[in-house]
Formats: sequence, C-alpha cells, structure tokens
Amino acid sequence: MELQNFLKFLEIKSALTGKLDTITLDSRQVKANSVFVALSGNNFDGHNFIEQAKQAGAALILCEKPEYADQQQVFTLKNLRKKLPDIAEFFYGELNLKTIAVTGTNGKTSVVDLLRQLLHLAGKKVFSMGTIGVFFGAQKLHDTTHTSADIFSFYQQLKQAEELGAEYVVFEASSHALDQQRLGNLQVDQAIFTNLTQDHLDYHQNMQNYFAAKAKLFNDHLKGSAIINVDDQYGQQLCQLCQKSAKQFVTYAKIEQADLQQNAKQQIKYQQELAEFKHHLLGEFQDYNLLAVLLTLFEQDFTLQDLLPLLTKLAPISGRLELVAEQHDIRFFVDYAHTPDALENILTSLEPLTMGRLILLFGCGGERDQEKRPLMGKIAKQYADEIIITDDNPRNENAANIRAEILATCPSAQEIAEREMAIKYAVQIAKPGDNVVIAGKGHETYQIIGKVKKDFSDTEMVKKYVANLG
Repeated sequence: MELQNFLKFLEIKSALTGKLDTITLDSRQVKANSVFVALSGNNFDGHNFIEQAKQAGAALILCEKPEYADQQQVFTLKNLRKKLPDIAEFFYGELNLKTIAVTGTNGKTSVVDLLRQLLHLAGKKVFSMGTIGVFFGAQKLHDTTHTSADIFSFYQQLKQAEELGAEYVVFEASSHALDQQRLGNLQVDQAIFTNLTQDHLDYHQNMQNYFAAKAKLFNDHLKGSAIINVDDQYGQQLCQLCQKSAKQFVTYAKIEQADLQQNAKQQIKYQQELAEFKHHLLGEFQDYNLLAVLLTLFEQDFTLQDLLPLLTKLAPISGRLELVAEQHDIRFFVDYAHTPDALENILTSLEPLTMGRLILLFGCGGERDQEKRPLMGKIAKQYADEIIITDDNPRNENAANIRAEILATCPSAQEIAEREMAIKYAVQIAKPGDNVVIAGKGHETYQIIGKVKKDFSDTEMVKKYVANLG
C-alpha cells in the first residue's frame, strides 16, 4: 500500500470504528484502538510481536514484511521506516507550541533543565523532555529510558505538552534520534548546539558522520534561529553551514568573538551591555550552559534585566557534578561524565577547589565507543590523585577487557570490578580536604550487566557508606 492510500484508509477506518487513539512501536503499549507499527531493528524484530499486538486489541498493524500482511488487520507499507514522520504528523496533527531543541555531545541535559527552570521562574508554562525525565514546570511527570524517545512517543509527549497548556517545549535531540528521524517532520523555533567531542563512534564510525547527524537538526528541522557555541571547532563549522543555507544564527563564547560573550571578570556582554554573571552552579562548563540558555531566551525577547536576577535561584541538575554528601570536610560528587571531554571538564573544575586529593572513580560502558576508554584513562591520570576503575553498564561485553583498556593509560589505578565495593573503597580512603568524584552514571538508577538491568544508584551507595563514617 502507498502512503497516501494508507492515510486515506486511516481516515475511513477512524470514521467507521471511532478514533484510533494511539500509535506505537512497542507491542507492550498496544490496547484497543491502537495502531501497532512492526519494524525490524538491531535488537528486536517487531514482526515477532504482531500476534501479541492482535491479542492486546490492536485495531491496525503496519509492518515491513509482506508475508505478515493479511489485508484485513495487518498491512505492509513500502519503505515504512521512512514514512513514519508523515504517519506521526497525520496522527497528531499540527501542534501549536514554541519548541527549543538542544544537541551536542555534552551539556544537553543541563541546558534543557536550566531552560526549564529559568522559564518557570520567569512565570512561563514550560514542558521539558530529556535524559533526567519529563517535566511540566517544577513537576516531574515521569522518568525516561532514552535521551530522545522514539518518534511516536515523542509526538505523544508533544501532544501532552499542548494539552497541559505549555507555552514552551524544550527537549534534547540526540545524534541517534536525528539520524533515525525520531523528530519526524517537526520544525523547531530554536536549535542549540553546545559542543562536539568524541562519543558514539561505535554508531557513527567517525567524527564527521557524528557531526553530520547533529547538523540535521539545523538543516532539516530549524525554522527559527540557531544558538551556537563558537569556542567549539564544530560550532564554527555549523555557522558556515548556516550561512550557506541562509539559516539565522547567533553565537556565544568565552574565547572567540560572539553575540553573547563572557569575559575573564565573570561578566557577560550582550548588545554592547556589560553585566555581572552570578550563579551558584559548580563547574566552568555550567558557564557555557548558561550562556546558551541566556542567548536562547534573548532571542525570545527576554532581557538581561529579566533573567540575571533569576540565575542565583537555579538549582543544580541531577547527577551533574552534584554534591550528594559531605562529611568530615570531605565532599562526594556524582557526575554523568562518560566522555573524555566531560571527564576533563569536571576534573579541571574541581582541581582548584580541592585542598587535599582529587579521588576519581569511573568505568566505561560496554558495547559502546571503545576508542574513548584509553583517552579517559589518560585524562584521569593527568588530573586525579587517586583513581579507581570499576564497571559501568558492561552489558554483554567482557567487563575485565573494558577495565583493561582504561588501565592501559592509567596503570597505577586501583581496579575494583564491583561498583558498590569500588564506591565503598573510595569513601573509606577519603581524608579531610579530599574531593571524591563518582563518574559515569550520574542520575541513573540501574546497572546493566549482560541483558539484566539491576537497581543501582551511585548517589544512594555514596550516602550508604558515608553514613558509616559516623
């Protein structure tokens, strides 16, 4: 069946049987009046769940493989995956929302959450979606399993935002989501580029492919202005792309000349106006995140006078250099850093604030970019006084091999495979004046070993063993 014929068929079907109220790629979410879309994926084949969807009451089932079609309930659509954006748009209609998308290797989660906080403090109704969950204003609605949802879940969330009366929707746009068209046909009002450093090369193969995936947000989904960090070399490349395609863009920086610039005196300059840049967030990288947030809102006609008084009211972001315990003049931080650049950022931020030793615990995820493992070991050796290498979501990969790849560039580090025991050791060796960083998982509350997702929280483990210090 061709797309237009199918959409016409959907209209007729809805008129005859009542509204088809949900569409999903997940057979577990199928209920009466649902449409189930069966796709062949890397880990699962949706065609294997067609019978389950029928039993759950699916009104219609779309699939890629003709042998599953029965022309009554199950239909095949040619090039189905490529047609998902048009199907999603048909299902959910035109959405009347101001949308802001954030992409980059590091900072996406922080920028989205800071935008949410700042807009809420400014009295606006704001809905946000990303790694640490879905929020409406100050209320967390639910957790998320991925940085960016699948296309139908994404559109459902946009629809929920509209129904709640949100004026703004802010969300993370990962490179995987952009490459896989999970944003559908959505055109965003603003798109933010934070930076690009090594990550996800297991998927993208090289940095240019990785950059090309990020650039899709600006090439394919941007109807308004781009907000770009030009201290980043890929940000400068993105500016050139925007110029060629006549896209509007504004820039922020500390080093390069930019529309919004921070100087060494902790002042910001915007449209010839100089102002004090005061906030309570820890880490130089948060300066960059706040520059992105401020410039985005300046483009929405907020002023320096509107926003600067609110900056000191911003709360730390969950799992982002988060101080989770303090005992006997020892500070314990949990951070999501799982890339070389992010790890270096947190260590260089804490180094001048550390009176004693800087103790670092981290690992690297299995079945992910292997090239970054020795790089992270090298950075750990350069900045940390004590290093503990442990497991971090090894998945189906040999955990000992992962640790060995990190240890190759920091051979003097302690190796403690079990993450809880590694955290216990980090707490026990800490002395007054030390800063302890537990890196890699941040806000996550699980550990993936093999195919099993076990409950595990770095924050809770730190608190457990710090409490034993007395």
